[in-house]
Amino acid sequence: MISKIYFSIVSLLIFIFLLLFIGFVILQNGLFLNEVSFSDIQIKQLYIKWNEKLDVSIHEIKVSQNKTNTQADINYKELGNSLQKLSRTSHWFNVLV
Repeated sequence: MISKIYFSIVSLLIFIFLLLFIGFVILQNGLFLNEVSFSDIQIKQLYIKWNEKLDVSIHEIKVSQNKTNTQADINYKELGNSLQKLSRTSHWFNVLV
């Protein structure tokens, strides 16, 4: 019984270690994605590299309006909150282009 629990814990820790190590190696060499899209945001030519801090370069960002949202007004309070959250994490980035 203990050997199964021990095996499960060790397997989980090895998996997490390998996942973090592979992610670190990929970010050290740089990760280039030609096109990334999720929800209503489309990003073209995304490049991420780790040089003590993150270097993020994006060629183009397109934000399309939600088809279910008929309201054309921009929620400035929500936009301001998002910009404040981004400014709190700016020390993580070396270059943000």
